[in-house]
Amino acid sequence: MYLAEEEYHELEIDEEVSPFILEPSLLKSAQRIYQTYCNLHKKLSKQPIGVAIDPKTHRGQLLFNKNPILLYGECFVSVDDLIA
Repeated sequence: MYLAEEEYHELEIDEEVSPFILEPSLLKSAQRIYQTYCNLHKKLSKQPIGVAIDPKTHRGQLLFNKNPILLYGECFVSVDDLIA
């Protein structure tokens, strides 16, 4: 099924919409993943941009690429959110 041009533009995401608020337990899990990396790799200069985390299992991966690709259902937590 193809969408008409007008309908397609309505589906675009508005970038000015405020980001959703993460569940505190999810944020804490992402912070633990980040802190573990920082503690184990103190001498490495490569800084992750954030964590991709599954909200159901709280398993996550550090992301280093500028344009990360998330799996279906994963949430992205930026380093700024992890440090704050």
